[in-house]
Amino acid sequence: MINLSNEMPTLQLGSGVVAIEARWLEQSLVQAAAAAGYPQWLPAQDIAKTVTAHLMAKSTRDPVSLEGFALTVRGVLEGVGYGEVAPFFLKSGLELGVSLLDVAERTMPGFELGFFRECEGAMDRVFACEVLGRLSFVDLVPAVKQVMQAKRWSRSCEFLRGEIVAFIRSQVAKRATREELIFSIY
Repeated sequence: MINLSNEMPTLQLGSGVVAIEARWLEQSLVQAAAAAGYPQWLPAQDIAKTVTAHLMAKSTRDPVSLEGFALTVRGVLEGVGYGEVAPFFLKSGLELGVSLLDVAERTMPGFELGFFRECEGAMDRVFACEVLGRLSFVDLVPAVKQVMQAKRWSRSCEFLRGEIVAFIRSQVAKRATREELIFSIY
């Protein structure tokens, strides 16, 4: 893997690697602070910048494990005097999203079975993350139109939409290991 000095640090999730986005980290810190009793917490942006700078300054360019990432964030929180926020960081798990349009674009147009196979592969990758707390499937309508090669919404689009929703629900129910997993499809 090549990691340029101006790129964000990466996080190892199961067999995949994702960039640690400062905005997501900031939002996660705000949620942790709210759970710790700080409803209007202003230091989140500065702490997110500190964490990403620390991870970027590390000598290794390999992806950081989720445990290593959480330890780094908790260490920074304790170091700046907000140790009471640390136990709440990622307590409810990670929030991940899957763009169904991206899945549809990796499938040959008009090949519905291929779309479902690609969707299943995307779920394999997402569910490899063992601390998944919230999962969003987005771009449902554009994905249906892409698979159907439709310019306008039709009855057959509506039927495929229903099949996709039923498929995702069944796959999530089969794969979910956490009782608290929240998922949405839109």
